Amino acid sequence: MGLQWFFDRVVEEYQNRAGTHPNTSSLDVNTQWQEYGDYSGLILEMTGWQQNNNVLQDVFHAAFQPNGSLLYMNFDKSIL
Repeated sequence: MGLQWFFDRVVEEYQNRAGTHPNTSSLDVNTQWQEYGDYSGLILEMTGWQQNNNVLQDVFHAAFQPNGSLLYMNFDKSIL
């Protein structure tokens, strides 16, 4: 699984929840240790940004376990 695989999962989940494709102009990816629910361990965190009038807006924020399981995903409905 590469970064493209994780990004494709985010796009699919975003489309399922929002009914549209996420419009992003940049993407941040990092790994960190996190405790979330019953999971405690390394995660891959992905944040998509959209630039609008020289202001960056958070389009989505998602976190995955190393095995590809989505831990959580948040997105801003106000920019849809």
